[in-house]
Amino acid sequence: MLRRAAWASALIAALAGSLVGGCSRSAPSPLADCDAFIAAIDKTATCPALSSDARARLATSAKTMRASLHQLAQGGGPSTAPPELVELLRDSCRAQLYGLLNDPKLAACAK
Repeated sequence: MLRRAAWASALIAALAGSLVGGCSRSAPSPLADCDAFIAAIDKTATCPALSSDARARLATSAKTMRASLHQLAQGGGPSTAPPELVELLRDSCRAQLYGLLNDPKLAACAK
């Protein structure tokens, strides 16, 4: 189970960097929620309305996700990863994005 969690974390970080950096416009990203989560973190992480602790936690989240997504990309991308891990990553990104956008202070910073 720990190995699966490590792979999922690696998956998150690996794809964020590659997808945010320039995914193909001809095909939708299989992890569009991860793209959106990274973009929201990037906007929110520098928000002066947040405490330095909150900004640090967001920066750590972004760093972890980008590292996981990068590792996934190095392994061949989501098409070569086990489908359940890609789904786990997508669900994780979706849940974190939902949490960020539904926190009034964070949502105001992400706009």
